[in-house]
Amino acid sequence: MKYIGDHTQIDNIIKLFAGEKKHHAVLLSGKKGIGKSILAREAVNKFIEQEKASLIYNLKWIDASENKSKQISVEQIREIQDFLNQTNFDGKARFVVIDAADDLNLAAANSLLKPLEEPGKNLFFILINHHPSNILPTIKSRCINLRVKEPNRDQIAKIVTENIGADIEVVNNAIILSAGNIQNAIYLIEFNLLELYDFLLNQFMVKHFDYIAFTSLVDNNQDNWRVKFLLLKRFLYILINPYTDLILAEKQAIRGKKLKEMEYVAKLIEEIEDMEYKISNLFLNKFDCFQVYCLKVHRLCQRIFI
Repeated sequence: MKYIGDHTQIDNIIKLFAGEKKHHAVLLSGKKGIGKSILAREAVNKFIEQEKASLIYNLKWIDASENKSKQISVEQIREIQDFLNQTNFDGKARFVVIDAADDLNLAAANSLLKPLEEPGKNLFFILINHHPSNILPTIKSRCINLRVKEPNRDQIAKIVTENIGADIEVVNNAIILSAGNIQNAIYLIEFNLLELYDFLLNQFMVKHFDYIAFTSLVDNNQDNWRVKFLLLKRFLYILINPYTDLILAEKQAIRGKKLKEMEYVAKLIEEIEDMEYKISNLFLNKFDCFQVYCLKVHRLCQRIFI
């Protein structure tokens, strides 16, 4: 996958690391899902190619993808020292990418402070950050902040289309439902979650929820529960804000309906967000939790629609 945003950002990162006043840590900040990880990788690739160094030995990528807690651990940060002790660098630049700094647990965040303060010769950090409040001020103060601009809808549509075959209407619907998050838009298409959302929109408006059809549509083996919960929150958000950019299925579902007791909608959104956190950290059964909250949204719709 290639970076689709402003490519001058790649050169900006390289200039920060290669200029006369070398900066050893850059914070790439911006909305989640707009390609910051891709930008970081392309910048590192270009820098290392210019130095004729080895990407295999000169880059350490740290993320939480294989951790059940979905957090970056202190042990992973301590591995940076092992990376520094390797002898394959020939004096070339070395890079550590933290993807994302938002995922550092407290011990990991504190452990990162020393290498950021005293990085050693030719060691550079790129920290990816989705929201400023998610990282310690002491980490931010040790980095140069580089704000990454959001790509426009045409750019997002291009990258989604290039990565997964789908017609333009499906792609546009996925972009709207994902609020421009590239990875989520791809997941929506790849795992047939648009079909699931159409089903849920219909079920929320009828008296009896079809459990059998629900079970057949929701694949318990797919690890995309975060996106499924995103769809639930999306539906509740459009009830609160009718001026949201809607797809056709949403317009058909809520057309001509008036709502009452809106405070219950906001309360359920908060419940779902709390449940998402518990699922990530307490290892609850994701299928059961998703089914419970689908039923809660169904009961809510029976209650609030006049």
